[in-house]
Amino acid sequence: MASAAVTEHPVWVFNEDQTTMTCCIPDGASQRARPIPVALERLFGSSFAAWWPAGICPFPLVRVHQGGTLVHEGAPTRVIYVIQSGHFKLLRVGEDGYEQVLDFAGDGELLGCDGLHDGRYASGAVALEDAWAVAMPVTELHHLCRSAPALALRWEAAMAAQIARAGDRAWVMGAVGAEKRVARFVLLALRRRAARGASATRLRLPMCRRDLASHLGLSHESVSRSFTLLGEVGLLGVVNREIEVLDSDALHDLACSTRGYAAMRRGAPEQRGMARRAAPELSLVLQG
Repeated sequence: MASAAVTEHPVWVFNEDQTTMTCCIPDGASQRARPIPVALERLFGSSFAAWWPAGICPFPLVRVHQGGTLVHEGAPTRVIYVIQSGHFKLLRVGEDGYEQVLDFAGDGELLGCDGLHDGRYASGAVALEDAWAVAMPVTELHHLCRSAPALALRWEAAMAAQIARAGDRAWVMGAVGAEKRVARFVLLALRRRAARGASATRLRLPMCRRDLASHLGLSHESVSRSFTLLGEVGLLGVVNREIEVLDSDALHDLACSTRGYAAMRRGAPEQRGMARRAAPELSLVLQG
């Protein structure tokens, strides 16, 4: 695979077994070294390039079109992916065919790590938009970590981040009240964006209403009503899928409160402060 990975902009596609890949080189592509993808530099640090001569990337880039499946639930774990660009939803399919959305992942985040413990992917990954990901074969990744202790430490940190994300999901789902659950989701999404150098107050939701409702364990209507309420009281500005935080302190207070927003409006004066903020009426119409 190393020789194929050095071509300029190769397109890797899955074979019929859905676990191995073949490189399709575009017509006229030159045979020069391809730079280390930004996603790998974020994962392993700038020193990653020093381990490979002439800036040759040892791992291929995989292109996934919107709606395409990159990771197949239950398939053998042979590749771990780090997202170069785009967003994915992580899901499990029930016996009745219902898709339960477990999480969403974006630039620089890992896919497929839940299959390392027993050799099979515990969840699938579907592209929410056209996306690129770096494919790291598990055997190659293990060899890299054994030969480069510094990179192994960065890999351990990435695994620890995956565990922390699981705790974040539990925190979101532990919220009592739909509006609080939505507030926690927005805060976590912004925190993850800020960690990648993006805006800490603005985001565009890449998922449709159905996927977001599935992830939060709420109905479509509850998600819409919650965003509408958070807009009416001046915490968020919402225009379709575009979200802007207007009052970060109040949003944090709501997310961390042990009571729902309705209870806070009936509570002490300092808790009712959020409800007295003037704000234009906004509504959410997440496109399905």
